[in-house]
Amino acid sequence: MKKNSIFLLLVIIATVTFSFEATAKPTIAVSKPSVVDTIDSALLDLDVLTAELEKSLREIRKFTVLTRQHNSFKAVFDEQKKAGSNLFKANTADIGQLENAEFRIVPTVQMFAMERTSHPIPNISDKYRIEDSAKIRVSIQVLDTTSGEIKAAFMANGSAISDEKPSDTPDGKPEQEIFVKAVQKASADMADKLINVVFPMKVLKVSDSTIWINRGNDGGLKIGDILEVFMLGEELVDADTGENLGRAEISAGMIRIIRINPKVTIAEKINGDEAIEKDFIIRKILK
Repeated sequence: MKKNSIFLLLVIIATVTFSFEATAKPTIAVSKPSVVDTIDSALLDLDVLTAELEKSLREIRKFTVLTRQHNSFKAVFDEQKKAGSNLFKANTADIGQLENAEFRIVPTVQMFAMERTSHPIPNISDKYRIEDSAKIRVSIQVLDTTSGEIKAAFMANGSAISDEKPSDTPDGKPEQEIFVKAVQKASADMADKLINVVFPMKVLKVSDSTIWINRGNDGGLKIGDILEVFMLGEELVDADTGENLGRAEISAGMIRIIRINPKVTIAEKINGDEAIEKDFIIRKILK
């Protein structure tokens, strides 16, 4: 009986801990993207853009992502109606009781281009090599929904070019696949910039010249990437407004990515006189 009681207590503790961790993440949602008037949006699929932005936010694992897409809401409402009937368990959220997002991503497409180029194949009549390309630039605002404050604002960029392939005609619409690839890159760029503002990369552990980083294969890093490590200095305060601008960052050296695991990345120190310690900040080198 004593062993059973201990096991039950451990299960309760584990359940409480899991629930706390699951609800500790800030909630975030993506608004339907808007488009500036100068853009020809005939080939611009905003539903795909929204879905990819949501996917990139989920993959960084720092937020609880709440959807605001119409089809997803319709599915939720349908399930809530079923839960209110006598045929199903009433274990969904009541209508009007869904979670609010603490932060809202507001995307605006500032530039979009998608085209197909072609070149005649030498010595073969009516045969062409075609190539599709797409570029997209999206301005991102991150709003605090409790105050309306703009927490961050930046541009997310994505581009993609297809491999050349033979065709009987030089014309035609670019394939949708190339648009999706460009949007995926822009969405990954958005998530990368957002997480570096809200949750910058940090040192988890140091052993000799090996450094563990709190990013996995969702962090936009590649093997061979060079990053800079900073120790945190004193608080910086704007003399005019009194606003806390964060802490001074003092370079502690450079590191190179040598391995990327699902949830952590491993790097090696390549230069710098200062000792790198746990919780130091890591930044990508601006080009």
